[in-house]
Amino acid sequence: MASKRVLSIELGMQTSRICEMDFRSKKPTVYKAISFDTPEGAVEDGYIRNREILSVAIKEALAKNGIKTNAAVFVVSSSKIANREVNMPVIAENKIKGYIDTNAKEYFPVDIDEYIITHKLLEKVDGEEKSLRVLVLAAPTTLIESYYDLAKLVNFEIVALDYVGNACYETVKRQTGEGVNIVVQLNEQNTLINILDGETLALQRTVPYGMNAMIEAALNCGEFDISDRNDAIEKLCNEPLINSKLNESVIDDVALNYMENNDDSYALQLKQMKAKDEITETFNYLISNVVRVLDYYAAKNPEKKVSALHLSGIGSRIKGISHLFKNEIFMDIDKFENLLGIVFDRGCMVQDFVKSDYAVAIGAAIDPVDFIPKEHLVVAKKKNLLKTAGVAFVGCVAVAALLIVIPFIQNTAAKAKKSRLEKQIAAMADVEAKIAECNTAKQNRTNAEAAYVGSLNINYLFNNLIAEIEAALPPRVSVNSISVNGNGVTLNLGGATLEEVGETIVQLKNCALIDTVNIGSISTTMDDAGISKCSFSLSCTVPAIEYNKLLNADVTESFIQSLIHGEEVVTEETAETPAEETPAE
Repeated sequence: MASKRVLSIELGMQTSRICEMDFRSKKPTVYKAISFDTPEGAVEDGYIRNREILSVAIKEALAKNGIKTNAAVFVVSSSKIANREVNMPVIAENKIKGYIDTNAKEYFPVDIDEYIITHKLLEKVDGEEKSLRVLVLAAPTTLIESYYDLAKLVNFEIVALDYVGNACYETVKRQTGEGVNIVVQLNEQNTLINILDGETLALQRTVPYGMNAMIEAALNCGEFDISDRNDAIEKLCNEPLINSKLNESVIDDVALNYMENNDDSYALQLKQMKAKDEITETFNYLISNVVRVLDYYAAKNPEKKVSALHLSGIGSRIKGISHLFKNEIFMDIDKFENLLGIVFDRGCMVQDFVKSDYAVAIGAAIDPVDFIPKEHLVVAKKKNLLKTAGVAFVGCVAVAALLIVIPFIQNTAAKAKKSRLEKQIAAMADVEAKIAECNTAKQNRTNAEAAYVGSLNINYLFNNLIAEIEAALPPRVSVNSISVNGNGVTLNLGGATLEEVGETIVQLKNCALIDTVNIGSISTTMDDAGISKCSFSLSCTVPAIEYNKLLNADVTESFIQSLIHGEEVVTEETAETPAEETPAE
């Protein structure tokens, strides 16, 4: 049976991509792949802001390429989509959604009624305590509805709405081999950093920084005869407009102005070198985030060694980007110049080195998580009920006819029904006992959690707090001292630029065990190289012990489970520190 064809659509702020391909196929075929400029202002942070003008652009692109398929999968990329990785007991896959819906308020501190919740099963964890690793996603209902409104104008039937992180993962996991692989997907609006252990997604981070920053720098530098956005992309991909290292030439502005004023023959050359410095500097933030994610993963998994780092997406086509990443990250870099496990039809006419541009659009149709608004779920259920009722009616007519013609069938059917009902009654006999047992277990858990939370203080969380602070600090920031007073933590830091001071504050505010961050003092000195360095102090407050934050600590869950099941309580004195958690000297 042939796979159903769909249009897998990625709508970007500047560029949109559409793939006509097989839906939910293990080895999908892409029949057509097209891209077109997104009308200005039509898409903003994933929201469809001007569906009328965007619908016209989509219709024109489809008509121009002779595409008539109207079943659509949209991939949604927005900073408004919240995600959280959850470990849950091993249960049947069809019961995971109910478990998540019940606990959604604990996962996301928002009004759940205004969000659509979905999930992705990442891994079944084996070991002494078996569990499920599940990625839970929450998207604003207004965001998802904007795609349904667009679909009505284009006369599309939406079969799924996928999350950009899942779409990227579904494609890149087919490109890597065994071992730990890092895949950096450089898109226009953002960059997805994927760490895969085999085909299992071990860690994924989204950096809200993509190729658009490099394009803007190329446009604004005033050099290289760049006229518009498309011209900038073409020259970035085909001409050496970036250096092989950050801060490689560092052109002196005074010298440059002197040469320009005196018509020096080297002035133009120096201006272009300075322009390359400015374009290359736009990679600084991105590379720093890649390094930070690698360091975080290495600290959590010291026994795992990274096999390779791969670049994918439109940003991977920038000329010289592999050398820049290699020199800054000190790893060999590989680029996806083709997509394995994806068949491109001959009529597709897409060159190999461009195929990874469509990685997100392709992945959305392979195995999407599906954001479905509640009202659309109700409509779907009604359709299924009507269909079921129609089938039941036809069946009743047929059975009635048979009962009239062959009375024996009536007796046989009645006996079968009676037997089936008796089996159902017998199977449900212990339901009340199981409900009572479940309620007792829930109450025991609540009591255990209350006892546990009431016994803790900041000293119990100190190791977890230190680990979070280490992961949050930029690479070049050093810790001079740290002190704890009650629920307050004072950090004395140094070796930072002003930008890194700001970045430090932002990262610390995102820590689960830190409530507020205030800057106490800051002083600036100049090192021998003439570079400004800051020393500063920060005062952080750790909130009163809260259950939902304490659950992030590994020891918390084991402690609670011990209380619930009546087992011996494992304390810091009696616990044996696992080898992989021993801090490095």
